[in-house]
Amino acid sequence: MSEPNNPFAGLLGVSDVKTANSVEYTESATQLQGSSNKSQGDEENVIINNIVESVFHFTINPNAIDGYISTDRQLVYLEELAEATKPRIYIDLEALEQVLFERLLLPDIESYVIPKTNKTFREHVIQKQVFSYLFSSFQNLQTYDHSSSDVVKNALQKMKELIFRNAVTALKQPALFEGQDFSSQLVELLQHVDPQSQTFFLDVVNAFVADGDKETQQQLRDTMIPVLQRIHTDVNKSHIINLPIYILPSIHLFASNTNLAPVLMEVCEPKIETNGRLYQDSIIGALLSLSVLPKTPTSLHEFFDNPLDQAATSLIETSIWNASSHLVNNMHKIFLTLLKGGPHMRNRLLSWIGKCLKTNVARGKLWNVQANELNPTTLSCVSDGFMLNLGAVLLQLCQPFCTTPEDPKCLKIDPTYGAVLPEESLAKSVHLDCLHSETCLLPAREGDDGQPIKRSTADTYNFVTECFFMTQKCIDLGVRVCAEKLYRYGQELGRAQRAMADVAASAHHLLEPMRQRVQRLMSKFVSLRCALLENDMLTNLNRLQATTCTWLVQVAVRPDAPQPQSTYAPVALVPLNMPVTTPPPDTLRCIPEFVLENIVVLITMARRTVGAITEEADIAGLLRPALSLVLTFMGDSSRTYNPHLR
Repeated sequence: MSEPNNPFAGLLGVSDVKTANSVEYTESATQLQGSSNKSQGDEENVIINNIVESVFHFTINPNAIDGYISTDRQLVYLEELAEATKPRIYIDLEALEQVLFERLLLPDIESYVIPKTNKTFREHVIQKQVFSYLFSSFQNLQTYDHSSSDVVKNALQKMKELIFRNAVTALKQPALFEGQDFSSQLVELLQHVDPQSQTFFLDVVNAFVADGDKETQQQLRDTMIPVLQRIHTDVNKSHIINLPIYILPSIHLFASNTNLAPVLMEVCEPKIETNGRLYQDSIIGALLSLSVLPKTPTSLHEFFDNPLDQAATSLIETSIWNASSHLVNNMHKIFLTLLKGGPHMRNRLLSWIGKCLKTNVARGKLWNVQANELNPTTLSCVSDGFMLNLGAVLLQLCQPFCTTPEDPKCLKIDPTYGAVLPEESLAKSVHLDCLHSETCLLPAREGDDGQPIKRSTADTYNFVTECFFMTQKCIDLGVRVCAEKLYRYGQELGRAQRAMADVAASAHHLLEPMRQRVQRLMSKFVSLRCALLENDMLTNLNRLQATTCTWLVQVAVRPDAPQPQSTYAPVALVPLNMPVTTPPPDTLRCIPEFVLENIVVLITMARRTVGAITEEADIAGLLRPALSLVLTFMGDSSRTYNPHLR
């Protein structure tokens, strides 16, 4: 084909014919150089061509492998392109874009590999998957990063741009690449779990949105939702011990990127916000539901098949606690990253938590705690494991303001948060808008007509206040419910063991069914105890409740403000003198009873259950604020109306 009629004329920048012997090829990225008898332009083209062949493993030179000692050198010879561009045999930067695109579309790649004597092929050379090929090329390119040559540096930058440009083309125009599932390929990329793959993934996303047109974010959403759905499927197939290692880093990767975080939150937000169970059916919810406890009321307990074997039980407990700690630490990292992702992402995550707690309040009802596993509430609410894990994550978020029982940061918690009405929530930055109907330490004042008087509230509420009340509500729906179930299981187990002992002496034919029942009850009991006694969660719970004791006392001993305030937080510590003589303030009419009850639950659990107080928990630090709380609230009904709570 003559050059004027050549459709590829101009793509290739060298017009002279070069032979294979004129190219000095080396597999070492640090030894690339041109022949000394060439011009500077020819020399640069030789260097660039060598890099292209080494990185992308394709060529338009039919003799590219001749004269080389290396026996594993393989290249894809793009024959049609070579014919169209004769007499050129070098690929320069101008031509590379077209050549790379042609390589990605090439069918039956094995038939184009030279030398033809090959019976086995190197994976990268014949790779058909677009993203696997581009990522491998990206890795090859990084071997040249230490080059000091300006020619090489400029070439590397151009090649990186072309890699990401082709990646974006594949995602935006998938119809060009028939038979390729890009969501699967992107998940495979994330499964590498190394900095290179994560950097490549994020660079693809950044290149995708670089155009900045109106449809870009929607296109990115349509591309990434299938990726998250595949990850979600992998989570659903897993349990607490065998969760694939790539999943938590991948979700954190989404949370940390400003373009991907909104997509992550979108797939986690239920279409029907009033159904509590749907919060577990999201990818974050599925991760939170990974626990020693069953995910659904109809599921069996997966662990502790032989709970009477104490040695095996101890080993299983240790494995589960390590896995739970790893899960919660990573979920805390994900939540914290989303909270720091700007006001919009912070608002979406807090709304998700608030609505999740609101739609699962039925979990905390007395009739649900005392009912069996299969009842309408358990079918419409999240699992025990979900609520315990969410509570553990929120407890970690609370730690910055409860490092000590008298941490001054806890005095920023505004006690009137629970009195905010739903219609005022948006204006006051309240995301948990269901507390206004909770029973409080003291009932609301009533007017002459017998109707409750509207309680005073602050102008707005800070994160410390929201985090505190969300955590306390989550403890109420999680730890408290599970602690009461554990006590009930223990009683059932005791009765079953006594009945089996009675039967053993007489009706031997009934012994085996009763032994099986005892074993099932024991598995449930040991599983629930294991879930409740995770070391880090208990330590953080002890710290929070010690701080809560101090905060409640500081609120209770202050007189009412003479006029409405912008905030009702204690702000500063006041000396505590016993007995307390100041009248109970109206702020106690805004604090839900469960805040005080959660402290009682912890103390009761410590009394009933061995191991409920960890070695890391500062018992001496908890004792003083707890005693101050008892003396302040339990002496009479002026600060705590409920006699059962006192």
